[in-house]
Amino acid sequence: MKKTLNIKSALILTFITVCALTASACTSTLTPLEQQQRERCISEKKEYSVSGKLGIFDEKIKTTTLLNIDVSKPDYTIYISGTTGTTLLKIRKTSAITEITDDKGNVRSGNNADELVYSLTGLHIPCDSLPDIITAVPGNNRAVYSEKGTIESISFSGFKVVYKSFTEVKGILLPKKMDIQGDNFLLRISVNKWNI
Repeated sequence: MKKTLNIKSALILTFITVCALTASACTSTLTPLEQQQRERCISEKKEYSVSGKLGIFDEKIKTTTLLNIDVSKPDYTIYISGTTGTTLLKIRKTSAITEITDDKGNVRSGNNADELVYSLTGLHIPCDSLPDIITAVPGNNRAVYSEKGTIESISFSGFKVVYKSFTEVKGILLPKKMDIQGDNFLLRISVNKWNI
């Protein structure tokens, strides 16, 4: 009788533990130490990429495009494409060059990707900050954390990023939806796929 009771108690305890761990994983709760480990782990990654959608809302335009970002630190390439898959802008930055190619094949080069995009399109897209924005690693920027321990927002120079939701990829909590809010523009990023 005692053996049956002990087995039953062990099964109930195991079930409760599994439920608690599952609930914890689903709510994406992180302790401050786990958040530090997450940020350190991502900072150490040299290569990663995302694909998803970019919503652009400002005084001149309201549209949704496809977005692909390939990072090979310190270099990156950003592709902004139409819904049919046609590349509208390709932004490539290496240690040697920053260049932007439009849908007509015109190429412009310079030192600042953000300024090049603005001069070519009139759009505010913080290209140089996107590799950090998509990973939610604040670096030296001011960050606000939620009650769950995840990043709620990061304040960059000239804009703020608000993180709406996260997803777990290979045991790492990564942003899924985020808003980039400037004085006169709003960018909405929704990540469909992470490679890290």
